[in-house]
Amino acid sequence: MLIEYKGAERITGNLIFFKTVEGISYGEKVIVKAGEKTLNGKVIYIDQNLTLIELLGEAFSINMRQN
Repeated sequence: MLIEYKGAERITGNLIFFKTVEGISYGEKVIVKAGEKTLNGKVIYIDQNLTLIELLGEAFSINMRQN
């Protein structure tokens, strides 16, 4: 099943920070779309307020303005 979430709180290097949403799990593989780019990632931390996704591969050209 594919679930779409929008609105990263912050991007630092290969890490993307999101407010935690229901239904996401630790270790889950994710696809991140930013503009025309599609990157693979993995949930590496999750608690009641924060979900942290590590992007796998080069992410240096992603910024918060790309949707």
